[in-house]
Amino acid sequence: MTDPFISREDLAAYAQRTFDAGDDLLLAISLDSACQLVRSYIGQDVNYLADDEVLLDGTGTDTLLLPQLPVKSVSVVTMIEETGTGATSDLEETILVDSIDYTLGAAGILHRAGVWDRGVSNVKVKYSRGWDFTNDPTIAPPVPSDMRLVALQAANRIFSAGLIAVGGVQSESIGQYSYTLSANAAGSELTKGEMAVLSRYRERMGVA
Repeated sequence: MTDPFISREDLAAYAQRTFDAGDDLLLAISLDSACQLVRSYIGQDVNYLADDEVLLDGTGTDTLLLPQLPVKSVSVVTMIEETGTGATSDLEETILVDSIDYTLGAAGILHRAGVWDRGVSNVKVKYSRGWDFTNDPTIAPPVPSDMRLVALQAANRIFSAGLIAVGGVQSESIGQYSYTLSANAAGSELTKGEMAVLSRYRERMGVA
């Protein structure tokens, strides 16, 4: 399970309240659910991940958009080509050279010297991407403050709604814990204002 990019301490400061041990499960639900609302809306994992390896479809153009932003670095780009035919066919991998065969541009775009051969899962990329949520700027840029604020607002609503089992009850689980939460509980959706704040991150990836 991906860690929330907001913490118990963040929510305590935002809500100007203290939490005790009895709040632990509801807090875990609130933080996790709020972060997942943001991730689902913008179509991004948010959390930093080093050396993530993905297979992408060649576009037939000189540009290729990496699926998760922001991109910190690209370590390996490999072209995969099928050689031979029928039972004798094989896959041949060619590692491309940075700054000669390709260049990482702005907004996670890989620019090819020539074109990315059109194909299905024929470009393998290993790259480090996402925002850091541990307050260590040497790892990656921090999670944007407006994104964190939206997650905190949603987490506060979910926590305030509490474990109210009335109408449309749903059972969920986090790790070894299980819980029951009303499907109508406040905070189960982002507000229009919060979606407006997140729209610029969503638009970067062309999410419909």
